[in-house]
Amino acid sequence: MSERTPTPWAYRPKKYDGWGFIRGADGDVACVARGETSETHDAHRAAGTDPYGPNAAFIVKAVNNHDALVKALTELSNMYTHAWDRVDGGLTMFGSSVDRFEKAHRDAHVLLCTIKGEPLPVDLDEDDTDLVSGSGSDANG
Repeated sequence: MSERTPTPWAYRPKKYDGWGFIRGADGDVACVARGETSETHDAHRAAGTDPYGPNAAFIVKAVNNHDALVKALTELSNMYTHAWDRVDGGLTMFGSSVDRFEKAHRDAHVLLCTIKGEPLPVDLDEDDTDLVSGSGSDANG
């Protein structure tokens, strides 16, 4: 079975890439985006625009954030095994699980801001500067 094209992917990184071209980290074409366009191809040629650019950019953003999104959601999902259901519908967490949950939540929040193109939260501690990659420090060392 073939492996997927290595990430990060890039939209038209080479000078002569055609409309919708997406290349992997190895420089090979990973895919070519297509889709409906409200303008004619001649109009796009005259304007120097790519009618498939929005679809290609969306594909690249989705692919390049896939692994981090799966990691963040997995960690949040795994946190549920460290919580106790209360009779009133709430959850109780113990010990280091609170710090772990808060870090998982911040990682997911940073990733969502990145994907959505929103500013990163300003209330992050100095020790949590690189939340998604995990290179910041945390309470557990």
